[in-house]
Amino acid sequence: MGRQDNSQLESTEALLPGFGLAFGTVLTMLVVPVLYAIFYKVEPD
Repeated sequence: MGRQDNSQLESTEALLPGFGLAFGTVLTMLVVPVLYAIFYKVEPD
């Protein structure tokens, strides 16, 4: 009975790790290489 009162909060909390992993992946795959290329002046081939 207590789970029905708190089910929406629990589903929101379940989404947070997924969004954190997605944000970390985007940061690692896109932002870090772009910043590296800017700071070290990497020329495209």
